[in-house]
Amino acid sequence: NSYSYNHLKNEVASPDSYYASKVISGEELGAGGFSSPADIVTDENDFVYVLDSENSRVVVLDTALHFSRSIDQFVYGNETLALLKPSGLYVKNGRMYISDTENGRVLIGDCNGHVEKILTRPEGDIFPENITYRPARLVVDQRENVYVLCNGMYYGAVMYNKDGEFEGFYGSNKVEMTFSRLADYAWKQFLSLDAKRKMQ
Repeated sequence: NSYSYNHLKNEVASPDSYYASKVISGEELGAGGFSSPADIVTDENDFVYVLDSENSRVVVLDTALHFSRSIDQFVYGNETLALLKPSGLYVKNGRMYISDTENGRVLIGDCNGHVEKILTRPEGDIFPENITYRPARLVVDQRENVYVLCNGMYYGAVMYNKDGEFEGFYGSNKVEMTFSRLADYAWKQFLSLDAKRKMQ
């Protein structure tokens, strides 16, 4: 039975939020076994793309969920790229975006594995030096701006424009300094360590 927790942290019965209507394995599809599938998306034509992370490939299913093809070769110019534990996938307008997490990059290309652009760790003072660039999830807007959530980073989504240039952080928390906050900060400086702990 489904359950959730109330304000007292006790289990309480709740209606099912969802239920599985069908379970599909890679063997059933004829695509070979999946190993840690990390993401799943559909395109405008209702084709389904499964990011099979540990197998470093993208499995494409047709609208009836039949195996169509597997994309396991990613070519950038004359170089063949290997994925390393990718965790995010997005498909839009015939273009595929992959968060190649452990390689620290985002691959952008067509839906046949031809990579057109690689987004890497942004350069400059804005991006913190002490943070490893590990893109995890991503999404693309109407203007082809790419928003990337990175593991271990809390500045907001890393935003690139359609040319692949770093624009800044999207959705980062900004605290405005007001007189009230400044006064609050000032009087707390006079509290003892014990009093500060009690406040926290």
